[in-house]
Amino acid sequence: MKKAIKIGCIALSIILIAALVILIFFPGLFTYFKVKHDYESIDATSEKFEYADVPDDFKYYTKNGVSYAKPDGMEDGDDRLVVLPIKLSVSRNKEILEQAGVYTDGTSIYDEEFSEKEYGEYFKKLEQTAPRDSTERLFYIKTKLKAKDCLHLRGKNMEIFRNFADIKEESSKIETTYILDIPEYDAYASQVNGMGYDGNLWTVYIYQHDDDDTYYSVMIKNSSETIVRQVISSIEITEE
Repeated sequence: MKKAIKIGCIALSIILIAALVILIFFPGLFTYFKVKHDYESIDATSEKFEYADVPDDFKYYTKNGVSYAKPDGMEDGDDRLVVLPIKLSVSRNKEILEQAGVYTDGTSIYDEEFSEKEYGEYFKKLEQTAPRDSTERLFYIKTKLKAKDCLHLRGKNMEIFRNFADIKEESSKIETTYILDIPEYDAYASQVNGMGYDGNLWTVYIYQHDDDDTYYSVMIKNSSETIVRQVISSIEITEE
């Protein structure tokens, strides 16, 4: 009887030691299993955008550094088609958001969940390049975040991961994101299927590899997904 108890204690000790070792080297193990169970989209990846042939009767336009084609005769603002290219600046956006905080006594609706320093520490821990702003961070979440990312995280870094997991799950319910093939750029196209839209609104974001400040956004709205895909397939960044 005593021998059986002794053997049982030894076995229990081995199990406890093994569990302790696992928790030391993989502090996020419990979170890993939780997000795998709770979030259907946690390991989802974005597909490459399927490019369409641009019809010969499409007319090309250039606006704010973006070249695109659309059916000849369809003007911007037409009820059937809207194409809105915008050239943006990360630094300028931050200035605007900081001013918004000042004008509202620091209670801006644009406040981030975590500081830029905290985000920086998170990506440093994962040995990944930190996104330039909240928009590029969202695309990182939708296209690159995986459950295994949390295995070595703890504390504030784990809080950020759980926040990212929540965002990925919620965004998967309202839009589908694709990866665009534009040389020397990181580019994404998202089809919005929620918030009052039924897939007729698309957004395109384009980030240049060697420019940490400038990026481009294109909003496209049309009832025909075929036309929208043709417009997206024509998009290029040009020198103005």
